[in-house]
Amino acid sequence: DCDGVLGVDADGDGDAGEACGGTDCDDDEPTIYGGAPELCDGLDQDCDGVEDGLDASIGGDSTFNSSFDVNNGGLVGTGSWQHGAPTSGPGAAHSGTNVWATNLSGVYPDNDFASLTFDVVVPTGAATLSFWHYTENETCCDSTTVNVIAGATSTEVEDLPNALLWTMVETDLSAWAGQAVTIEFLHSADFSITEVGTYIDDVLL
Repeated sequence: DCDGVLGVDADGDGDAGEACGGTDCDDDEPTIYGGAPELCDGLDQDCDGVEDGLDASIGGDSTFNSSFDVNNGGLVGTGSWQHGAPTSGPGAAHSGTNVWATNLSGVYPDNDFASLTFDVVVPTGAATLSFWHYTENETCCDSTTVNVIAGATSTEVEDLPNALLWTMVETDLSAWAGQAVTIEFLHSADFSITEVGTYIDDVLL
């Protein structure tokens, strides 16, 4: 009850209960806290509020896993990319509160060339990048692509279509197994007609 008698982390998992400013949605169970590994068992281990059947976080061991709620996931955004709670586009995150978006509260600018990246070592064997997106670009001339950058070579693996509902994408990265790469979400726009752009949430590798 946050009165200082029992403390703010009752289960000792390092994350305070939500009532006390933390992200732990069950402070009586130490395997449940914000950002915990999610299992397909009917429980919400990572406290993202997403049912197991829809949760991209399920999948056992992962190299990268972020819903962008505890922090920005370590991603680096240039140009129009912003981290936070969206009020435009979908109006809410796919899970939790925060996303990465080309504009959290409006449309992207003309002549946008914006890169959102994170570095990762692709696991050996089967390796799948999954994420949820909401996208509304000018159909003829603006785009959001997903690229894998290995050394000096950039390879486009997805060209995101307009999706006016949160939509899950899964991309096979097995071709880069064992390699250190940069994953890039690249948004580009021409000189006229702007839309709300792209919103990214729940990234898992």
